[in-house]
Amino acid sequence: MRKFIIKFTLLAVVFAVVNLTLLLGVPQDKNAYLCEYNHKVFLLEHTPHPVVVFVGGSNVAFGNDSKTISDSLGRPVVNFGLHGGIGVRYPLEDCLRYLRRGDVVVLQFEYDNYFSGGNGEPTTLPSLMIATHWRNFSRLNARQRMNIVSGLVRKEIGNLISLINYPVKRSFDTPVDGKKFVNAASGFNDYGDEVSHFSFPSKTYHPTKERETREVDLDFIGWLDKTLSHYEQRGIRFVMMPPACILSHYKASYNENITKALDRIHRPYITSPKDMALPDSCSFNTGYHLNREGCRQHSLNMIKWLKQALKLP
Repeated sequence: MRKFIIKFTLLAVVFAVVNLTLLLGVPQDKNAYLCEYNHKVFLLEHTPHPVVVFVGGSNVAFGNDSKTISDSLGRPVVNFGLHGGIGVRYPLEDCLRYLRRGDVVVLQFEYDNYFSGGNGEPTTLPSLMIATHWRNFSRLNARQRMNIVSGLVRKEIGNLISLINYPVKRSFDTPVDGKKFVNAASGFNDYGDEVSHFSFPSKTYHPTKERETREVDLDFIGWLDKTLSHYEQRGIRFVMMPPACILSHYKASYNENITKALDRIHRPYITSPKDMALPDSCSFNTGYHLNREGCRQHSLNMIKWLKQALKLP
């Protein structure tokens, strides 16, 4: 029995060392798409107030022309959207700590968050934690931590592949050669907008025939109302805006339960989700990623509705 315990212990130690080495011992990809999160936090720390902050996933990152919006509203703008896979709880709770009285937060959550709880996905959260050096890990809820743990193996496999490819690539960083679009931190501008995709042709979008039928996660709605109410007491204003997407994706991903749930907590969208849906020709490569023309149209729509909501000339 003693020999078995010793062997088991040694095996467990070896297993732990191998996993920790693959997880933490491989040099970080400094151009990884999720590393852009660090830049967005920097923008929040250094942009003059009052500021307008856009929070959401990649629909915000790929859909907003922040300079045009800033010039039209007469206020500094920070695009804090990045990736739907990190959910909306983490980035919203994080960015709110930097805001002050008079700031405005425009919430453009991808529709899935209202059904899945906004806790992120195992395929993305571990990579975000590593890219941000485990920023705010202690603040995560149980579901978010579970997603991270369950996704670590996938992250380790990715690091192993990076090690295998290193002799050929001679770098651990995401390569960008200008020949094809690559999700990378270097693709963002000084406002936090992803702009590198404007240099590439759009891909044909193939809409799903499925329609969203899930019930809205009421725990998420309750968390959202409680969180926003807390910061409203500090003089921060919140605007609920439908996400940037194309028409066929809107038809598949949205259902009226979202609007009804927001109405119940007295936080309605400032305009109809259908009003913000753009023609399918405005897709870059997904239902939530807009090409240059889509970004232009969406930003102009945003300016129109935000001026009305904020009562700006």
